[in-house]
Amino acid sequence: MIEAVNVPFTSGDTNTADAIFLARTQLFNQLHGDRPNSPNILILLTDGMSSNSTATWQESSRARASGINIITVGVGQDIDMNELIAVATSTAPSSPQSNVFVASNYSTLSTQLTNNLSSAICSDFRHCNASSCQFRGQCVEEFGGFSCRCTTGYTGIYCERGCSGQLDLMIVVDLSGSIRSDRFKYIQQLLIGIIRNLDLGQFMTRVGIIVFSDDAQLSIRLNDYWNMQDLITAIYKIVYRGQRTNTAAALNLLRTQAFTATNGDRSGVPNVAIIVSDGNSNINPSSTVDEAIACRQAGIRLVTASLGDSINMAEIKNIASFPIEFNAYNVTNYTLVDNLIQLAVQSTCDSNNKCQSNTCQNGGTCVPLFNFYQCKCPRFYAGVNCERNCTVRSDVTIVLDFSGSIGYMEDWYNMLVSFAREVINGLDVDNDVARVAVVAYATDVIKTIYFNEYANNRAKLLEALAFYYAGGTTNTQAALSFVASSVFDANRGYRGFDSGVLKSVILLSDGESNVQAENTVPAANSLKRLGARVYSVIVGTDFNAAEMERISSNGTMYTYRMPHMADVKKVASQFLNDNCRV
Repeated sequence: MIEAVNVPFTSGDTNTADAIFLARTQLFNQLHGDRPNSPNILILLTDGMSSNSTATWQESSRARASGINIITVGVGQDIDMNELIAVATSTAPSSPQSNVFVASNYSTLSTQLTNNLSSAICSDFRHCNASSCQFRGQCVEEFGGFSCRCTTGYTGIYCERGCSGQLDLMIVVDLSGSIRSDRFKYIQQLLIGIIRNLDLGQFMTRVGIIVFSDDAQLSIRLNDYWNMQDLITAIYKIVYRGQRTNTAAALNLLRTQAFTATNGDRSGVPNVAIIVSDGNSNINPSSTVDEAIACRQAGIRLVTASLGDSINMAEIKNIASFPIEFNAYNVTNYTLVDNLIQLAVQSTCDSNNKCQSNTCQNGGTCVPLFNFYQCKCPRFYAGVNCERNCTVRSDVTIVLDFSGSIGYMEDWYNMLVSFAREVINGLDVDNDVARVAVVAYATDVIKTIYFNEYANNRAKLLEALAFYYAGGTTNTQAALSFVASSVFDANRGYRGFDSGVLKSVILLSDGESNVQAENTVPAANSLKRLGARVYSVIVGTDFNAAEMERISSNGTMYTYRMPHMADVKKVASQFLNDNCRV
């Protein structure tokens, strides 16, 4: 045998694909001595990159599918480590690179690797032991390691996570210039780290990938790869793009194409998307928020995973699903990517059914959500837990000041949105006892939600509460005039012309209007003449209380102060109590 392998050296290209093809079709053949009950092992020794990496990967995939276990050995400085990993058998999640070996040069090849190769080839070694898999998972011997078959209700490499592994997961990856080419390796590390921790398979977790910069591309569909090794290899073949950041296009592609039956989406299986970005979209940035809302309202749970020290947390939080604390994760340093991997993986697994504690009151029905719940309340009841009783029919308009005088401090933005959420949760929207409109403004009105857009649908109304902030002047009079002329419209769901419906307008601002400020109070008075109660909420600690009190229908009685985030629930409750009195 030793004499037979003393083959002469021949130069030329590194046609690794043909070598693997020849081994599969000719060598592992009964006519040439292959035995049906013996393991088939191919050791690939190379010192450079193959001349056609795609063909090499495809041939190695065919060889592995035919039952050939491949060990790769790279020698020297010119090897492509990613290619060695892609070619080698990696069926054991416990040790994904156990069949990849590297020697610094040919002179040390024998001393460095002989024992390791012998151990890898030896089929008598047992990797499984009593503690290999958790929660009664079954340990399965694999070539170079082991895998775990989990019992129902558990998933993970070692069955360590208490949740179902059935999921349709899209990963949306920002490859624009703000990420930078030298950091691309960390993005790949993040993607591969997430995937290695999932229960990948046709009937378990399916994974697809969208990449974006100037535009967006469905790079990997949900039904392209159900084999982890091939999926990881496909990720290594994704190239850095640079250019600008069109997050809106990526979210649109996610909603309209990624989660479709043609591209592998399954009916009845949760749809989750992990958005890997720094939040610095610069192509149609205002559309990013709208596209995120559309995704969430379509039933896609959006999780954000952000790396770096230049993250636009405002945009990130506008993208992520609620509750934000369970769906928006970030690390400030790219070297902390392993921490982000664990957070992102955990975001795909909800091990705690919040409805088990039966938190809904007054006959409400609990609907479990990811790390949260929603109570479906009977008529005339509202609140997160159906704790509020109110029989007053009402149309409530919430007017939010997002101008530069408020300032885009995260606390102020969160206060405004949190207040709107508290009010909406406290109104019986689902049974059409209450209807809600929202007007956001700065220099002009920047967003409107009319009464009939989400009548009878509190969940979708709450999902719509995200706003693009661009600063600007404080044109309060225009916002209040817009309510009178456009929101108070029967064709847009307004019922205020019915004497049996209470009409309330609540303005959240600092009172520092600076565009035609002389018209601000008259605009509020016009609303009062239309029969509306006008309330004012003074936001923050730097404000013009006099203007806000003059805007209100009843001076200080209908004027509330909300200086800090801790005051949101109290002030919202005050308004809800007043709104329930005719």
